[in-house]
Amino acid sequence: MAKKIFIIMVLSIIVLNFSSCIFIPSIDNSDEQNVFTVKAQMKNDFKEIIRCLEEKDSNALKSMFCEKLLDNYENIDEDIEQAMVFFQGNITSYGNVLYGDDDSLRNGEYVLFKVSPHIKELKTDADKEYRIRYYQHLINVENPDRIGVSCIEITDEADNVCEIGDFYLVNPEYK
Repeated sequence: MAKKIFIIMVLSIIVLNFSSCIFIPSIDNSDEQNVFTVKAQMKNDFKEIIRCLEEKDSNALKSMFCEKLLDNYENIDEDIEQAMVFFQGNITSYGNVLYGDDDSLRNGEYVLFKVSPHIKELKTDADKEYRIRYYQHLINVENPDRIGVSCIEITDEADNVCEIGDFYLVNPEYK
């Protein structure tokens, strides 16, 4: 009898332990609040940045930047043109895309969702290898003018860096 009570107590502790560790935030089902939609957008945006660089599509790349940067940063066109010259060739292969993110929930809804994806070992047919990282606000309820890309960093195999935009202009809290 004592053995049965002991087993029941152990199983109860295990069940309670596992059930108490699960946190599932309630997420609004609207497109802009669904975390799965946000992560899909992040992946599509990364593919679009690579496409723009490869196809030298300056206008499409510029349209990805946030309003705050476009309104307050005078060198965006020059930065984009320098990046178009810096990035050479068509992509032949690349490594995994790694995603860093920072988010904030209020009453079960995202009020902030920032990402900083990066990719290494991006190789082109021009015998070049690059690393690309960008910074983007996907959701920002308090500062909607920050939604979009703030900075793209392209680094070649010799560690030369070409930067488009200004991370600190859009994110002054990190200075």
